[in-house]
Amino acid sequence: MEDDGPRMGSHLFEIDNSLSTPISPAHQLTGLSLPDDWTVTAAVQSSAAATGGCFSVGYHVEKPDGTTGFLKALDFSRALRSPDPPSALKPLVDAFEHERNLLRICRENRMSKIATAITHGTVDVPGGGLLSRVSYLIFERADRDARAHLALAAQFDAAWRLRSLHHVATALRQLHGQHIAHQDLKPSNVLVFGPTTKVADLGRASQLGITAPHDATVFAGDPQYTPIEACYGQVDPDWRRRRLGTDLYLFGSLIHFFFTQISMTSALGLALDPSHHPRNWGDSWTAVLPYVRNAFDRVALTFRR
Repeated sequence: MEDDGPRMGSHLFEIDNSLSTPISPAHQLTGLSLPDDWTVTAAVQSSAAATGGCFSVGYHVEKPDGTTGFLKALDFSRALRSPDPPSALKPLVDAFEHERNLLRICRENRMSKIATAITHGTVDVPGGGLLSRVSYLIFERADRDARAHLALAAQFDAAWRLRSLHHVATALRQLHGQHIAHQDLKPSNVLVFGPTTKVADLGRASQLGITAPHDATVFAGDPQYTPIEACYGQVDPDWRRRRLGTDLYLFGSLIHFFFTQISMTSALGLALDPSHHPRNWGDSWTAVLPYVRNAFDRVALTFRR
């Protein structure tokens, strides 16, 4: 199992430019001027292996003083062209509002290790017709994501890895302090800003007491990083254990990736006998747990070496 490829400077908020309708106004922002002296300079190119949704488009933006940023433009054109536009639009609008509200909470609580939005707004695209109004969010622009940084490193740098993991742990503590679970922590959502590392993408996050559009799913994040118990359909009814526990699993998986270039879920998949894999297992989570624990112990011993 592999993570999506690096996308330089992108905050990777469920963006897949290659899959959206090319004539959509959301794909025609390059060159437009925005409030606060922002100019849209170029679209962010997604890799062919990119994963994520198809309702947003990424751009680089810049100010006259040289300040750069990353813009996420909402693209609802596919939903509007569906047989039932209201039904198709509602989950997209709900997801955008949910993410925007969480970003506001992060900004108001000064979460220093969360990549938060600088501003947001709506721009009219000339000739766009009924779809001409495009809503967007602008974020500070990262140097690269952690996966790309590790791939570019000329030599093993334990100090950078440990410092970055400390920043990620701080980010989770900041989120959990406001009863927010990230739910999609992975290398491509860990962004490098010079000496600082921040966690990005709250599109799959959950907040205690607030219903999110994706709350009904067993695991809301990237399937490639699914916590092992969720692979077997095991769902803890307690919000804190389920959601915050997921973040802790994903953080452990990130630690494993930083030093081995493979996620914990992938490592467990390799360590388990094929007959014990979720797709082949016909019994309960309780019954498979001893085999999973044995696989985890073997992965941990390999990691220690």
